[in-house]
Amino acid sequence: MLNLMRAEWDKQFKNYKLTAFLVWIFPIGTFATLALGLIVSLVLGEQVQGLAFGPGDWRNDLLGAWGIITAFPVNIMARLLPLAFMAVVFAGEYEWGTWKNLVPRSRRPSLVLVKLVIATLMVMISLTIMSALLGLGSWGTHMISGEPLGPGLSKQVLMEFLGEYGREVSLALASLLILGGVAAIGAFLTRSILGALLVSFGFSLLDLIGLGLLGLLAFMFKAPDLINLLSITPNYSLDNIRSWLIMGEASRGFHPSFTVEPGLAFSVVCLLAWLIGVVGVAVWIFKKQDISG
Repeated sequence: MLNLMRAEWDKQFKNYKLTAFLVWIFPIGTFATLALGLIVSLVLGEQVQGLAFGPGDWRNDLLGAWGIITAFPVNIMARLLPLAFMAVVFAGEYEWGTWKNLVPRSRRPSLVLVKLVIATLMVMISLTIMSALLGLGSWGTHMISGEPLGPGLSKQVLMEFLGEYGREVSLALASLLILGGVAAIGAFLTRSILGALLVSFGFSLLDLIGLGLLGLLAFMFKAPDLINLLSITPNYSLDNIRSWLIMGEASRGFHPSFTVEPGLAFSVVCLLAWLIGVVGVAVWIFKKQDISG
């Protein structure tokens, strides 16, 4: 298994054109933006009050990178890039004709899981670098502009922050694994990069589509409680888990007619069900598939 993971890492990591635009674009874009801001700060100096990057709280700066994957509705568009990367990782094997060379030497479930883990790991590394850059950029611009940046570092502040950071990393990891499972299903069903992209992007829009569809059905059948079905979607589950962990109450912001208040355990179970379900379906489809041609 270790050799399989190492080989898959080399294959994905060395596909520089693909990873540069779909994975490393997050830290690259962040670095370019921050570098431009620092240059402007250095040139204009004290004339540019208020140029400092971020809200003045280094904790929010470091946590912000993970919100592009987990915070609805911001994540709808931002996660299209990781989705595209994962779709190509799985579907590319069909278009390049390499599945039939890989499968005889490895069990199919292992291949699916290794591809999913390595692709997710690469995106997680990219977001971690982006997070660090956001923190450093905020610190640098605040130092140059002379604006305050807090809070001061202490054991209590650090321990609280590590808990918050672990929460956001865990939610992002769960979200990416679900997205990767969907990308795999799209690839296995369509056997093409384009088909996998369409399936993956459709899933990314599930909450928005579901919101509109359920709203329409609720209006047509005069059954406003239909909106409450949103409580089982991945995005709401992520948002509700975060809400319980931060504020100790259920998330209510998805729709004015949303009346249920699911508990933390309910959303955790929903998220795990999505994760196990999509990965399990992907493995099952691939095991049954004839790829000898």
